[in-house]
Amino acid sequence: MELKQFYIDKLVEYCKISTGSIEANDSIPTTKCQFDLAYLLQKQLVDLGLEDVHVDDKCFVYAYLNKQNTKSRVVLLAHMDTTEAALNVDVKPIVHNFNGGDIILPNTTISKQDLFDIKPGQTVITSDGSTLLGADDKAGIAIIMTLLKLLKESKIADLPSICICFTPDEETGKGVSSVSMEKLTSGIQNSFGITVDGCRRHEIENETFNAFKFKIEVKGFNIHPGEAYHKMCNSLMYAADLCGKINQKFTPPWESQKRDDYVYITDMKGDTNFTVIEGIVRSFGDTLSLTKQLEQFVKQFEGEQQTYSDLFKINFNYQFQYPNMKEKIPEELIEKLGKLGQKFNAKWTPIRGGTDGSRLTLNGLPTPNIWTGSEKIHSIQEYNVVEEALEAVQYLLDILQNETSM
Repeated sequence: MELKQFYIDKLVEYCKISTGSIEANDSIPTTKCQFDLAYLLQKQLVDLGLEDVHVDDKCFVYAYLNKQNTKSRVVLLAHMDTTEAALNVDVKPIVHNFNGGDIILPNTTISKQDLFDIKPGQTVITSDGSTLLGADDKAGIAIIMTLLKLLKESKIADLPSICICFTPDEETGKGVSSVSMEKLTSGIQNSFGITVDGCRRHEIENETFNAFKFKIEVKGFNIHPGEAYHKMCNSLMYAADLCGKINQKFTPPWESQKRDDYVYITDMKGDTNFTVIEGIVRSFGDTLSLTKQLEQFVKQFEGEQQTYSDLFKINFNYQFQYPNMKEKIPEELIEKLGKLGQKFNAKWTPIRGGTDGSRLTLNGLPTPNIWTGSEKIHSIQEYNVVEEALEAVQYLLDILQNETSM
């Protein structure tokens, strides 16, 4: 089977398996369905001839090639879970021969303006438009599996030590906290990782947001509405007003681009008595300072409110999620990967998000990110360009062969 068809078959197969993670759950993995894909990958990795293939109790899949080579180690990673941001069950992938125009799906249409730089005749994979596709990051998994098939069939023997790691709960930011650094590197000092979790444009990424999340609790007071005069304090009303003022004071994501910061209110749930607002803060710079500015703004809002109940109160809590990995990735690694990417016109760019590589880099394993050929991720219009994914396969092969030539 040619590599292109192998890649298509794998991506379609993986996207059909429901692996949505749930941030509100505390367990790792946050959903048991992620094991369904993990055990399938375990079997397929064994079939491809990898060594010491296993799934641990946290749903991490580990596998190795040339494990005995202690000169250098390359760790290739992709995540199995999909986001909650769009419907992620009962995915029905569709394979298209791109004709240069809009892609009309049963439940939505992807405009040709959003299908930039795709040549007629190239292959594009979408869902049916009622769900996300899940190419974030099942395209990354399919790219790595296609690379492994290529290595097996071409019988390339002179390779560095390679660790494959498929991770749970990247979308929740929780999974990689449970990864075994010892299994990733086996103590090999000359080690680096690559997450295959990017988008299009042949981007290679060594810079991410610094990321925090926050929770605002608005406490009110409920009483029978017939007796509410000068007594009731509706937390929903105050929470809605606060959300509007936050969007006026701080830049929301729909007004943010390139290197801009943003504050994003992601959820609000509650009733008259108690309402919870959740959100995230993102910056390439000092995100902690921006989060504290938000905290002070919320406290100021609380002090300005005139209410009918002494029980009215607003609590603000925040939590670190992941760091900007730029300062921890060695210049020589950036130079090496950049040089190898020149034949693909790949460019170093900051990613307006984060990857498992952010936390791995902080933990001592420099882990930049590369493209997958996917776009409009986290949406029902998500798509993957197969030819760009196959170029990522070739780029990874070049990286591995470069390691053995050094």
